[in-house]
Amino acid sequence: KEVQNQLRERRDEELLFARFKNVASDSLERLSQQAEGKEKLKMGDEEKRIITSMTGMGLKEGIAAGIVTFFVLRRGPIYIGRWVRRRQLAQYQQQSPPPSSGNSGYKLSDPRMTNSSNPFQRSASKQEFPRSGSFVVRSIWFMFDVTLSLMMAASTSVAYTDVDSIRQQIIEMPLVQGRSLTSDALCDPMVQELTKVQEEKNPAYERLQKMNRDGTQTPASYYLDGIVHFCENCERRRFLERCIRQERGLQSKDHVEIPPPGVERRGPRLVADANGQEKVVNDDGTEEPFTEQFGHDMSWASDFVQDQEEGGTNF
Repeated sequence: KEVQNQLRERRDEELLFARFKNVASDSLERLSQQAEGKEKLKMGDEEKRIITSMTGMGLKEGIAAGIVTFFVLRRGPIYIGRWVRRRQLAQYQQQSPPPSSGNSGYKLSDPRMTNSSNPFQRSASKQEFPRSGSFVVRSIWFMFDVTLSLMMAASTSVAYTDVDSIRQQIIEMPLVQGRSLTSDALCDPMVQELTKVQEEKNPAYERLQKMNRDGTQTPASYYLDGIVHFCENCERRRFLERCIRQERGLQSKDHVEIPPPGVERRGPRLVADANGQEKVVNDDGTEEPFTEQFGHDMSWASDFVQDQEEGGTNF
């Protein structure tokens, strides 16, 4: 029965994560369709830097390892062959008796160097040691060397890739200054899906969140924790974007750029439930409706944006 419960829990977790995966896939597909159309998509400079850093992590090390491996595999046998030939020649010279000063004429060669019963010794005397000079065989060896080099490059690149660092950078992507194409594409649908899951009191979600609170983390709870924190940062960005739009008199669909240094990591969040009711959740956990918190006097928005532009936010 315990095994059945574990299998059911794993199945529920897979279904839960499949919901977020499908939402993200659909959002990115719509984004790619927009990129193929006439609409011009703009990515912020800070977002470009972060994405370049993530995609290039371990790339240099992997390329270097691949090149070194390929060089060793291609040149190594040649150097080994030369070393073996020199060693064989040195052994033969040490074992050969010195020539007699009063004796002249022909001298028979040492049969050990010409008709040795040792196959390795016979191969060492050939120029192509230890690989055949046949075009087909050389082609096979070449493909073998290329495959091993690529495998070494991939393994080294993975070894030098900091998965936790990439995860953290993805979670904090909505906090970047300027424009965030990732946030524009993923934030709203991911937050909406998370809100549905929370209001449904999804058993897998409740269980994994409890594990995170208790400190008994598993790969599944760790993955869900990343999704939750990403959505919370989206809500922080939503709050600041709403402030900027109201201060500048912009429409809800108008894109805005976050002033430096970006969104505060522990800043207030603008949370909306499934019915569209909005509230501001502060870092201390207090909640209040968006309009009641600020009233109809919009001078707060100008002051808030000005503080951001002056770099007054502490990270």
